[in-house]
Amino acid sequence: MLPRPSEKIRLLTPLQLQEAMPTNPILSSLAQGWSGIIVQRYQNPPLKVEVPGLRDHLLVVHLVGPLLVEEEYLSGKPARRWAERGQISLTPAGHPAARTLKGRTDVLLIHIAPELVNAMAADIYGCEPGSLSLLPRLAVHDEMLSYLGRALQAEAETGAAGTSVMANSLSHAIALQVLRNHSSLAEREPERPEGLPGGRLRRVIDYMRSHLDETLSLEKLADLSGLSASQFARRFSEAKGRSPHRFLTDLRIDKARTLLETTDQSVIDVGLECGFEQPSHFSTAFRMRVGMSPRVWRVERHW
Repeated sequence: MLPRPSEKIRLLTPLQLQEAMPTNPILSSLAQGWSGIIVQRYQNPPLKVEVPGLRDHLLVVHLVGPLLVEEEYLSGKPARRWAERGQISLTPAGHPAARTLKGRTDVLLIHIAPELVNAMAADIYGCEPGSLSLLPRLAVHDEMLSYLGRALQAEAETGAAGTSVMANSLSHAIALQVLRNHSSLAEREPERPEGLPGGRLRRVIDYMRSHLDETLSLEKLADLSGLSASQFARRFSEAKGRSPHRFLTDLRIDKARTLLETTDQSVIDVGLECGFEQPSHFSTAFRMRVGMSPRVWRVERHW
């Protein structure tokens, strides 16, 4: 359970967080003695991790995706996101949270010392310690942080000459990028209407295409997108210009036209394979979109 606001939070060190994980990291720079930063790579089955608070800022780089991530914050509404490959998440030091990962994980955990971030903020922005805060992030795009994280991973893996020098440079670059984009110092961009990200949209459409013969409810498709049913329906319509139901029906009719032209399956069997349980429903939907019945379509295109 997460601590109550009145409770004293026990801040976990990277080693203590490692001991709380279900598996050991397959890569860790803990023993390399880098200054201000530690990188670890974990591959885990689906799991839930409760974090009462960390000593360091924790940057997560997702190496595979999609992965459904749910975050329970001490205050505010729970967040639910599909983490794509290359996206990052950020948990500020001392920030309690419980995170559920639904799927196979392959992530980099980058522990960033608050002293490093504070020193960078003082040098670049002239900020006094304690005058800035980092912003919690969950599965957001930051190509630079993703690139820098993977470069740090490569240094930990190779252990080549000068690795500590390279790690020091990368740690400063990571701290600066975090300050630029994920802190109270970041310039605020005007709010834009939220759309349906391309990765989630492709995932939903690919699922539709491969499950046309099944009953696909709005709730099922919304779950794939990580949104509520109403949010998904609105954002899908904005992205594709059609409701999810209309888009799904169009996919089914397109497949039906192909089967009618290229196979000898009966019209009833074609309708069933394309997700129409009733022949009358198939005929009506086909006629509305094509302008003729399935049987006439087949006759006119079979030579």
